[in-house]
Amino acid sequence: MAAKTIQGIRFNIYSNDHDPPHVDAEVDGMKMKMFFGSETEPPEIGPMNPRIKRNDANRAFRIFLDNEETLKALYEKVHGKAGK
Repeated sequence: MAAKTIQGIRFNIYSNDHDPPHVDAEVDGMKMKMFFGSETEPPEIGPMNPRIKRNDANRAFRIFLDNEETLKALYEKVHGKAGK
């Protein structure tokens, strides 16, 4: 597992996790998935705990987008190339 905390959001990458390439973000102790973009698909929010407030999820996703290259590099250290 690899993890990085950015602006209070913890982004986790698990070595035994499934495709498609993504990070698990912890927002107030609750998890949501964020999928990396590709040449043909934009980054997107995946399943999340319904108790996460929408504005908190949107803030976490903006942080993910602003740091996507850094997080993708971390993903690639754990899994190899992060392509959809």
